[in-house]
Amino acid sequence: MFDTEEKWNEHKVKVSKATAKYKANSLVPENENLGIYSMDLQKVILLPIMPGVKDALFVSRLVAFNLTFCSLKQNPTTKNYCSMWHEGIAGRDGHNIVDAIFKVFQVERDVKDYIIWCDNCTGQNKNWILYTALVYLINQESCGINSVSLRYLTKGHTHMSADGIHGNIERIQKLGQIYDYEDLKEAVSSSRKKLLCT
Repeated sequence: MFDTEEKWNEHKVKVSKATAKYKANSLVPENENLGIYSMDLQKVILLPIMPGVKDALFVSRLVAFNLTFCSLKQNPTTKNYCSMWHEGIAGRDGHNIVDAIFKVFQVERDVKDYIIWCDNCTGQNKNWILYTALVYLINQESCGINSVSLRYLTKGHTHMSADGIHGNIERIQKLGQIYDYEDLKEAVSSSRKKLLCT
């Protein structure tokens, strides 16, 4: 019993520290060279999305992916990003996640330092493919990125700002009929102001 209680207390301390750090990052003063984001892969999206689709289609549907970057700095100039692709382009392995991250880095050209908050999914956010790619990127002087800091919320307590964007996207999906990938990108872009699809 004591061992379980001790582990539970340690867990609560970890949660408190991670949550406090996450909130503190949202209060960091404005700096155009620093990008602070929460990053999360949305659950797979099956296309098309329309009433009675399961009754009308007898073939598998297209699987689409969305890696969301939501800025912790919510101000008029802040931009959020959805890096989107579908299974015809790539899967959702570690190197596919790296490609999606690099797409956002290419759009955010003025940012030199990144702080990225993520969940504890090993296949996406805690693997040697990601770490090696980030080290390689930072060592390339031509890219202009000085640092990338990955920070992880505690397991079971990973709700972050990117989840809010996912909620908006899911509401839009329920409202309209989305027939193909281009319709999906348009729906995602319209789900929230200052949201760019890459």
